[in-house]
Amino acid sequence: MNKFLKGVLIVIGAAAVGAVAGLSMYGVSKATGVLDAYSNVVAEANQTISQKTEASEGKSENKVEIGKSLKPQAETPSDNPIHTNAGADVSAIAKAAMPSMVSITGMTEYEAYSNFGGFGDFGSLFGFGGMGGSPQTYETPTAGSGIIIAEDEDELMIATNNHVVEDTKDLVITFSNDTTAPAVVKGRDVDKDVAVIAVKKSDLEEGTYDYIQVAAIGDSDNLEIGEWVVAIGNALGEGLSVTVGVVSALDRTMEGEEPGSNHLIQTDAAINPGNSGGALINAAGEVIGINEAKYASTQVEGMGFAIPISSVKEILDNFSNLEARSEVSEEEQGYIGIQGQNIDSQMSQLYDMPKGIYVFKVVENTPAANSELQEKDIITKLDGQSVEDMEDLQALLKTYRAGEKVTVTVNRLNDENYEERNIELELASKKQLEAE
Repeated sequence: MNKFLKGVLIVIGAAAVGAVAGLSMYGVSKATGVLDAYSNVVAEANQTISQKTEASEGKSENKVEIGKSLKPQAETPSDNPIHTNAGADVSAIAKAAMPSMVSITGMTEYEAYSNFGGFGDFGSLFGFGGMGGSPQTYETPTAGSGIIIAEDEDELMIATNNHVVEDTKDLVITFSNDTTAPAVVKGRDVDKDVAVIAVKKSDLEEGTYDYIQVAAIGDSDNLEIGEWVVAIGNALGEGLSVTVGVVSALDRTMEGEEPGSNHLIQTDAAINPGNSGGALINAAGEVIGINEAKYASTQVEGMGFAIPISSVKEILDNFSNLEARSEVSEEEQGYIGIQGQNIDSQMSQLYDMPKGIYVFKVVENTPAANSELQEKDIITKLDGQSVEDMEDLQALLKTYRAGEKVTVTVNRLNDENYEERNIELELASKKQLEAE
């Protein structure tokens, strides 16, 4: 407890320091390193993969559910297994899956110092930036992958990794027939590294809707080590490509994460920068994982990781049913009424506190004050969407209008442990807060 209190004092008094984003041509923070090579794929197997599991019951007619389409879907290649006596033939699986796969591009900003203190452009010329000069903002293109997982009357929902779309603007989807459309983020979860983005059907080019397919969703809980899998994604930002491998291991954890935090699928199918957010597919043509990263090391070859689809299906369902939002005017914008301090990864580890926004003051006569929100709570989500810092929260609130009801997820200290709670409140306008 003493350690926590000391941490709180430091957190409250600390000045917020912005982290400088690293330059990444492909926008894949976890997937870097040398390219994998896969060769001599020759095997004979008799196991057949079961058909897609039955959809859960009790869904309302208007609710979006991943794996469900509004039009007849193509047959999955379950009767044409991936393995043959001649080796590994994945053409049928790739052909069936491609209409469900997309490439994702965007722009992200990063800061760099243009000179070396008093040396001006001389320092910049020789790479001495960051030593007293003025920071400048630059934009760089990003690339990732996505999977069409659902649709409603107006939109297509696309699953990807959170790190593909985080801090990224001007998102553009390229379908496998080379047509494009703009996209917006519907929801993202930092901890699970998943996100859902949406494309309006009205923005599709002629013929695209007839071409695309909602992906068949499988059951990753029934995977077995040694099963054949296919990875499809926008490798190196060069467009969709296909690699093949097997399930190497289950319930694995990436280096730097807590043991068992995400229970990842390990595969030797090549997963390269740009593949993040793409699909890991079984022999029945069903998506059983979302490709996340490749382990990069000169001593390691053929260690890629994917998020099991069954572990994030509920999250993807929820995000798919959220309203796709854009910024509203400042006069319309909703406010909560708190003063907060960011708890980043370093502070989280040092003081044993959850990452998020530490509420050090609840402003009187505000929505926060009229709710169950308390000082010392740590905000982690707004309407199920992850918020890591005040910038995330403010950016999300810019898409909400005053008068809307939202659910704020917090971690609250109870004795020596944090417990997660959901708190509902109604947003107020800036004018309402100033009038109080």
